[in-house]
Amino acid sequence: MYLVTRTLAAAGLLWFAVTLGCSSSDTANDDTTGDTSSDTSQSDDTSDTAGDTGTDTSTESDPADVTCDSAEALTEALAAASAGDIIELSAGSYSGSFTVPTGVALRGGGEVIITAEGGAGIILTAGSAGVTSASTLTIIGTQGAVVAHGDGEISLDGLTINAETGFALALEGVQDSLTDIQLNGPISSLDDELLNTIGSSIDSRDAAVFGLVANNTSLEIERLSLTGFAGFGAAFVGSSADWKIGVVQYCIGTSVYAEDSSLSLRGLIIADATTGHAVSALNAISYGIASTANADVVSDGITIERVKGVGIFAHESTSNHEGMSLFESQLNGIWVQNTEGTDSIPALTLSDSIIEDNGSSAVVVRDSFGLEIDNSEIRGTVLRPIISGLEIDNHGDGLQIIGTSGRIALNTVVMHANERIGMLLDGGQNKESAVAAEFELSDVCVTTEGSAGMYGLLSQNGAPTRDDITGIIVDDTLAEADAAAMSEGTVLTVIDTNEAVPSSGGVMANGLIGTNGLIGTNGALSEGGVSITDGVVGAN
Repeated sequence: MYLVTRTLAAAGLLWFAVTLGCSSSDTANDDTTGDTSSDTSQSDDTSDTAGDTGTDTSTESDPADVTCDSAEALTEALAAASAGDIIELSAGSYSGSFTVPTGVALRGGGEVIITAEGGAGIILTAGSAGVTSASTLTIIGTQGAVVAHGDGEISLDGLTINAETGFALALEGVQDSLTDIQLNGPISSLDDELLNTIGSSIDSRDAAVFGLVANNTSLEIERLSLTGFAGFGAAFVGSSADWKIGVVQYCIGTSVYAEDSSLSLRGLIIADATTGHAVSALNAISYGIASTANADVVSDGITIERVKGVGIFAHESTSNHEGMSLFESQLNGIWVQNTEGTDSIPALTLSDSIIEDNGSSAVVVRDSFGLEIDNSEIRGTVLRPIISGLEIDNHGDGLQIIGTSGRIALNTVVMHANERIGMLLDGGQNKESAVAAEFELSDVCVTTEGSAGMYGLLSQNGAPTRDDITGIIVDDTLAEADAAAMSEGTVLTVIDTNEAVPSSGGVMANGLIGTNGLIGTNGALSEGGVSITDGVVGAN
């Protein structure tokens, strides 16, 4: 398969000083223009569906201990502040890099714009003395916008973060509550001129490559949206997150990434994940959700649409999606591989969902253990040319099950008008495991419409035979084609294993903040920016 994936690596010397001890500027710029946020933010009609995310840490109704109207006054107030203090900024514009001590609250008292200068615009330090917070602010990051780190609680509420280069929001080691957050990168549409300059390499000095990046962090997120980042929309490494409501749109590479992390996603819309348009990006691929390294992704009521690649990709990671709508991924809808599920937690669980109008294969489960699909429809998969070994063939399959063992349960599933085949069983490399698969099918229908669909259900390469499977009804026209194919010994090509698995690479191997971290002496945000070869995520 022609997966030219994307690689992140840290290199070079410090490009900018987003260090924990960076001093603030003592200048305030009252002429800074107003709101630069994108028009792709989450619509207001979703706000009434959000639930309680835990303890209310808001200080909005409490009187301020200090009110500041200049960058110099803010620097002095933060230096003198102690846990429990509330610092309020008067409406206006401030330039600098401001560190908020443990347990201190920083809030805007009107339209407040902070432009990062000399480091991240705001650096919040978590600790045991109390919740450190920032609220009702707009931060403009020229290299990095907001950083939160430490061992303690952080609360961010009502922030708009605009990042043209570098990153928007970086979190490490904290327990964080994010509410009503908008992260805006430099890409505002699929016609954005910036896409024409991006190929197989991206420099973080030219475009913001991270929206939200979290390492070793526990997150409660409610109404967070992000748009237009040139690498990762939201990346979670060694973290857990419960994310309710948001829009992730116009991101190059991977919209939502989980590595060794546990994610619960509810009510999200992930749309228009894309690639650069330069010639060297022709074979690049994008992902709506990508998970690796024993991640676990659970979703409820999410929508994924128009991904220029794979809607959901999982390697050695379990996935459970309920009430999902997945439309128009160009390469594959859902692709799960090398995932050792269990009887209680299969590699892939899909329920009450519709997977429609995707390219190549709507659902692929390869070399894994366990599959459960309930009350779902897989429809209208369109033919796409796929390279498999030395062959090029058109795939347009509803469901491919390749070399997968364990319990395979399909209940009330419709596979309709998929242009090559409804359901394909293949023994893959591990034929003994595939033969041992336990099929439990009930009320499964494979149907066609017009000229769509060449086959209904085929078994090949050592997989359980058609005679071994009950509980499935195949349209008469397709059944006749199946019988002819079996008598002729027809073997269809299947999706190859993706050997170039998406990865955060070396960027977060040593943490976000530190000598070799994202932010540090040899960090990715360095003299050379983020070093990216053939895209944004890759094996290295």
